Amino acid sequence: MTNKELNRDIKRLQTAFKKHWASYTDTFNTDYHAQSDLLHKEYKRLLYADSDCTAMNLANFKFMYRVNLRERIIPLHTFGINIEL
Repeated sequence: MTNKELNRDIKRLQTAFKKHWASYTDTFNTDYHAQSDLLHKEYKRLLYADSDCTAMNLANFKFMYRVNLRERIIPLHTFGINIEL
């Protein structure tokens, strides 16, 4: 996966999460939870595609970090453990 493809897919994930959060009305909605599982899988795929976070631009990295803080997809003590500064 190239840097351009990764950043493009993260932007698509960002719009999907925004739509997902906007549609939250009922905590027992099974469609909401099914969509949430799909978004979490896509999030993990994109994060592990660039485990050292060198291909992401700053805005996309901030988005990935904020989503992880909100959704707790990956434990906080392991998020970004391989980042190269």
